[in-house]
Amino acid sequence: DPGLGLQGGGCWAEVLGAFRQPTALLLEADQVASGWPAAATALLHQEKVPLVGLMQHGGLWEPERRRGEGLPWLGALGAGPPENGQEPFPQELLAQELLAALALRWRRLDLL
Repeated sequence: DPGLGLQGGGCWAEVLGAFRQPTALLLEADQVASGWPAAATALLHQEKVPLVGLMQHGGLWEPERRRGEGLPWLGALGAGPPENGQEPFPQELLAQELLAALALRWRRLDLL
């Protein structure tokens, strides 16, 4: 949680931003369905954290829906079977796509 407060004051996002620490944010499936991804992304941008991207853990991976949100989604790990009869994404394919997206975003951050 990048907004989690620290004992000395401030929060993780402030520390990550102060050190320009590239960050990838892992979200559980139930967090994805809330406004939390957008809020966390906004907080990280506000603190000037180089955000590599967001990753979903568990749940149903819906790439079209994620693209429509306009957030820097990279992909998913441990995604479960779809509930609507669609074919599930093979876990190996999800992992390969996630790694490729992560590598691409990392290269883009290095250019900044």
